Parts: sequence; structure tokens; C-alpha cells
Amino acid sequence: MKKDIITIIAIILAISLLSCKKEDENHPPQIKVNAPLENSSLKAMDTVWVDCEVSDDDANSITVSIYIVNAQMQIITQPYTQTNHSTYAHIQIPYDFSNRWLDSGIYYMVIQANDGNTSVKSYIKIYISAIPKKFCGLITGIQNQQGCDVYVCDTSFVFSKILSLPSVIKGCCNPYEQSIEILLSSGTLEAYSFDYYQKLYTKNGLNKIGSPFYGDVAVKYPYTYVTDANGNIFAIDENGIIRVSLATMFSPYRLLYWNENWVTLSSQYPSTHYWIEIPQMIKNYQTSFDLSDIFPLDETHCLLVSQQNQTVQFYSYKPEINYLITFGQSVSGVYNGGIFLNDELYVSIGNDLYAVDKIYGSVFSVFNGTALSNLTWEEVHQQLYAFNQKNIYILSSSPMSIQRTFSFSGNVVFYDFIYK
Repeated sequence: MKKDIITIIAIILAISLLSCKKEDENHPPQIKVNAPLENSSLKAMDTVWVDCEVSDDDANSITVSIYIVNAQMQIITQPYTQTNHSTYAHIQIPYDFSNRWLDSGIYYMVIQANDGNTSVKSYIKIYISAIPKKFCGLITGIQNQQGCDVYVCDTSFVFSKILSLPSVIKGCCNPYEQSIEILLSSGTLEAYSFDYYQKLYTKNGLNKIGSPFYGDVAVKYPYTYVTDANGNIFAIDENGIIRVSLATMFSPYRLLYWNENWVTLSSQYPSTHYWIEIPQMIKNYQTSFDLSDIFPLDETHCLLVSQQNQTVQFYSYKPEINYLITFGQSVSGVYNGGIFLNDELYVSIGNDLYAVDKIYGSVFSVFNGTALSNLTWEEVHQQLYAFNQKNIYILSSSPMSIQRTFSFSGNVVFYDFIYK
């Protein structure tokens, strides 16, 4: 009899435990997408109709988010979010991409549902065609006795002075926010609007007390990225607020966005050592020689340029194994700049522009006549730009020759293209 009672109690306890487990079990939300259809073709800046149903019988509320990601699963549009305090949500909205600068390619619309405990996603493959950019002119910084004058021009290339600033390291245009980003030698980043050149924000404190400031600034949607001397890469939004911070071990002075990572060249004053750093991969490599520039070489290697006395030496760096080796032949002269263009690498050394063989590292001259710094490709009119001292040049690429020259009263510090 006692044994039977124990058995009955054990059965009751087992049933109770199973019942509790069933009550505690959470089922994920179910998503049904009615629109857009898989493999839909859209244009950047389109408004696409989204129709989706989300249900979850054991939820008190459901939060639905809608956004677009690229092939690397990075969010590239502003998410739309809606919360329904029920077990069912039927979302029918016109979704605005809010990004006219999308490149042509494959993207995914993501419908994400969250019941407070579990989050699920549904991916809809879409094709987006880019909207052609409109080239509207140039912005350039010209050195003067007090610092730097900033000029702009339209497509007629008539330049007008808009700003006078202290000493400038670099400037660039942010087409997404329609702003001009200028990095000062004092360790300050300033942003000005395209329309009336009003100051939008100031970011101070990028320098380090007691050491010279060498920084870099670049635009990668949706942020402006800037380095500081204390070992950081900051992603700054249109209001001057830091949204992302990547820590480096040393002071980065050159930025390259490559294979979805920021690669930097760094130094540490007053040390004579230099470093290659990839903070997202926690990689760094130290050298005892100057690192002047860095370019993508192929999918797995970067090309490093080093000025060593009156000789330029190339190196190949492979982040996967964190290893640097000599690449190709050295070239006599002073390094001015380079560009990776149409899957070809060009470097300006002395008064020659060389094409670099990406397999063997051999070089051959494609242009002779003047030094070319800040080589930049203008994609709308398919023209190559560069500067040297007081001149900005427009070059044709086949054959390489100077087509047009703009001369100024002082040395050119920077230039960039204005797109709308």
C-alpha cells in the first residue's frame, strides 16, 4: 500500500512538472510576408509597399521592425518599428528607403518580430538600382599665411572663397548629409552645410597634449569617421554625436575601408615606430620604418608604401596571418600619392606616375611631367584629379595626360567633389 502511494505521488509530481514546463514554454512569432515579393526590382529612393502579418498566440505584445541590409547583412536604411499590444499584427505601410546613395546590387528587406522573449527575422531578396549622382563642383582648401582659405566652384569651375580657417589637415564632402567636413591641425573637426556654409557642429579634443596631431577623416554611410591621437576612430553623425568608437593601440593617421573593416596606419610620438592596425580584427603589426600610405591589393592583401630616405619601397600585408613582406621593386624618388582605379594600382613618385603590377610588384611609367598628390577619380564624368603645390589638375586616363589646370595663390591642402 505504501509503495502504491509513493508511485501515485511520483506520477502527480511528474504531471505537474510537465504542466509547468508547457506553461513556461515560449513559441517564437510567426511571420507571413505578402509584399514585397522575392526578387523584386526597385530603385534607390523608391517607396516600397510592405504588407506582412505577425502572430504569436502566447505573446502579450509584438514589436515589428522593417529595414534593409546589404549583402554583408549591414543595416543601410532607417528602421521602421511598430508595437502591437496583442497576439497579432498586420503591418501595411509604404516604406521609404531614406538613402538615395545606395549602390546598384542585391539587398534584403528584413521583417523582424520580437515578442519580448524571442526575436525572429524574415529576409526578402530585392534588387536595387542606384540613382546617378549629379556632379555639382569642387571644394578645395588653399594654404595662406594665417591658415587655410576654403573655396567652392560649380561646374563652370569659377572658384569663390567661402571660409577662412586655421591650419587644416584634410577636408572632404559628405554627400549624404550635404555637408563639408574639415579636420584642423589643432585636433578639431568642423562641419559646414552645403547651402549657406553654416557651421553644423564642432568636435574638439582629437589631439594629444605635447605631441603633433596627424589625423584622417573619411565618409562611409551613414557616418563621418575621424581619428584621434589617443587611439580612437570615431563614427560621428550629422549632429556631431559619436555613434561608434573603435579603439586602436596607437595614434591613427591614415584610414582605409577594406573588406568591411577599417585599416589604419598608426604612430606613437616621439617613437620612430609605425603600426598597421585593424581594430575590428584585433590585429596590429609594428615596423621600424615610415608607413606613408596603404591600398587594397587583392581580397586578402593590402599594399603598404614606405618612404625610406630617397627611395620608395612597397610591402604586402596579409591580415589573416598578420605578416608583412617586401613586394616588388623599390623606386627612387619622393612618394606623392596613389590610387586604386579600375582594378589597377597607380602611384606617383617624383614626376612620374607608375602602374604597379599587382602580382609581381614591377612598375612602369604611364605619365611623366609633374608630381601628383591626392589622386581621386570623379565617377560621373570619368576623370582623374590630382594636385601639386598651387595647381589642381584634371587628367585623361587613356593615354594619361593633363587636360586642364586650375591655379591658386597658395598651395592646395585638399579638394573633394560636391555631389547632389
